[in-house]
Amino acid sequence: MQARQIIRNAVAAIAPLDARERDDIDDTLRWIDSGAELCRIAKPATPPRHLVSYILLVDGDHVLLVDHINAGLWLPPGGHVEPGEDPRDTARREVYEELGIAEAAVHESPLFLTVTTTVGLTAGHVDVSLWYVIKIDRTAPLTHDTSEFREARWFHRDAVPLAQSDPQLARCLRKLAGAADPDAGPRTDMLLDLHHVQLAMPRGREAEALAFYEGILGLTQIEKPAQLQGRGGVWFGLGPVQLHLGVEEPFHPARKAHPAFRVRSLAALQRRLRAAGVATRPDVDLPGIRRVFVDDPFGNRIELLELAG
Repeated sequence: MQARQIIRNAVAAIAPLDARERDDIDDTLRWIDSGAELCRIAKPATPPRHLVSYILLVDGDHVLLVDHINAGLWLPPGGHVEPGEDPRDTARREVYEELGIAEAAVHESPLFLTVTTTVGLTAGHVDVSLWYVIKIDRTAPLTHDTSEFREARWFHRDAVPLAQSDPQLARCLRKLAGAADPDAGPRTDMLLDLHHVQLAMPRGREAEALAFYEGILGLTQIEKPAQLQGRGGVWFGLGPVQLHLGVEEPFHPARKAHPAFRVRSLAALQRRLRAAGVATRPDVDLPGIRRVFVDDPFGNRIELLELAG
């Protein structure tokens, strides 16, 4: 089988963690099918988009990261996929060259895929990274490549320096936590994701719900199952998550408990709300988050937040 088909099969086999990874997988498959060069053929970054194999070395709740000199970040070990190379073989080769681990048992399929613009001394190109998992004993001796890394260190998952690492490492660790045994595949005895949030509303006011949630906030109405339509209320979708408004009698608005929606532009949405006569209430901003609160037509508390940067 040709290397391009091997790579395509590996990417297509990844079960996405979230909508972002689903989009990255779809984009990567289109890139592979375009016939473009997939591997770096000249340093530092030709072509400017190319494949990388990352390796998550794990031992229970611990993961190994290296203090990467060029990137200036704590990263999983890994490196560029060579032309004609299976990315799984890249992972095996890199942990030997970078850490002295011979004949590592690399999991057959990558756990995760990311598409990331690089930073540091090699900033500006795009790494399409396949994240492979290797389980090893963290007490085993390692010999890191001092020309590339200042240090190799084991971190407990709760102590990983996420602010000084690959921006997608947190998502990868979250995915890893849902498949703690990479050979077993995703766990099915744990929570997988959030399906919907329920809010209450008074009977007979569905038109107001539609005007606010669809007309102002931009959610999409979805049809309720036939067996529930007689109960009143209205359902909305936002990506993979749903918001259900169900009739409650007697009705009591949720004044403290609330859903929070991440928005593209908080200022633009506030202008739209003000134009519709809906007041917003500022609140204390959190690190990296700007937020306000608003009431829906029934007095339910809604948080609107924008991530800084």
